Amino acid sequence: MSVLEQRKIRCDALPMFWLNFFGGKLTYFALWTNAKKFAPAPPEPEETSISGNRYKNVIFGGFQNRYHSSSKLHAMKFGLPAKYYRDQAVFDQESERIFDRSWVCLGRVDSLANPGGYRTVQVENRPLLLLHDGERSRVFYNVCRHRQAILCTDESGSLNGDCVQCPYHAWAYSATGDLVRAPNMQSSESEGFRSEDFGLVEVASVTWNGFLMVNFNSEGCCFGEDYKAVLNVYDPWDLQRLRPRARLEYDVGANWKLLFQNYSECYHCPTVHPVLSRLTPYKSASNDLLAGAFLGGPMLLSDGVESMTLDGKAVANPISTLSPSQQKQVGYYTLFPTMFISPHPDYVMVHYVSRQSTDHTRVTCELLFDPDVEIAEADIQRAAGFWDTTNRQDWHVCELVQRGMVADLPPGPYSPLEPVLPMIDRHYLSVMGA
Repeated sequence: MSVLEQRKIRCDALPMFWLNFFGGKLTYFALWTNAKKFAPAPPEPEETSISGNRYKNVIFGGFQNRYHSSSKLHAMKFGLPAKYYRDQAVFDQESERIFDRSWVCLGRVDSLANPGGYRTVQVENRPLLLLHDGERSRVFYNVCRHRQAILCTDESGSLNGDCVQCPYHAWAYSATGDLVRAPNMQSSESEGFRSEDFGLVEVASVTWNGFLMVNFNSEGCCFGEDYKAVLNVYDPWDLQRLRPRARLEYDVGANWKLLFQNYSECYHCPTVHPVLSRLTPYKSASNDLLAGAFLGGPMLLSDGVESMTLDGKAVANPISTLSPSQQKQVGYYTLFPTMFISPHPDYVMVHYVSRQSTDHTRVTCELLFDPDVEIAEADIQRAAGFWDTTNRQDWHVCELVQRGMVADLPPGPYSPLEPVLPMIDRHYLSVMGA
């Protein structure tokens, strides 16, 4: 057969090839169309509501999530919308529904107490005055009952003749808050005036494990009931005895909830904390507090690591009351809405979180040690230096998230390595009444 004849046969066969090809495609399309026509329609994705914002699990605010299976998407847990981190209205609502009704930690009572003197603090824009009545520290509003002038303007000071005196009209109060002097108020024009009716207004307070806690809802709070889930959790560390040896302070350009979320997961640790990830495996986290205001649990220390320090070596012997397993781990617990507690084998780290605005949070970090154990300052700094670096790494990524909230994009899904974050959101929304 010549070359020309072979080419002719191939050309004659081409129309039949394309006919078969397109015919097969048309047949497949017809079968697929009929199957789709008579197949039951898939269920609509379930709608989720977050404080009045209703959205389907497939589409958020007009943005299509790029997941092929709505059933997989339905199983995922998503973060809170951006408004919860940005809006002033939400911030104001938090004041009423969270911070006016929750126990707020002021710090270590031994650091705040000033027998024979006073100390002032500001909590949620409320001026507070700490006095020691000879037996315990008490917390009052730093406001005179006459014309509501601020009583003490300095951070701390001595009492004037065992009294705090108002700089305006010289009303004076004892360390128990009683009004002991009110010049010219016994005259006929003030008939019926009784000094016992105008003592300082006291704020509900309690000392727990060495921490001074306050609650502005004096009539409706019960610390024993509110804190029953963690009343004895930290007993092995004997927190009452520990004293602060290092103090770190930060101003963070992020919403306070972002700090709670960041502290509660180690999904970010390999990327953000390379040194920390060598000291403790980021997948070793477990949780023993799983609901409500108190969340968290321990992470294991890597083999050969004694504690969380710059070199992984302990700064002191393990606290004697710890079990063998507790000497091989470090805990990370959030106490909503103002505390993190991190028990280590040889010390305890505490963060006090104080929100200032929607995008500004003030944080104080203290490292607590056994006062009966002599520890060199250089060893203290091995722990403090490690956590100062780690804290700053955390604050940086929290600030990146806060800046990203301006775009107001839909929230993304949480990772399986972030199991506590949905628990934080759930408790937050329940307290907010959302």
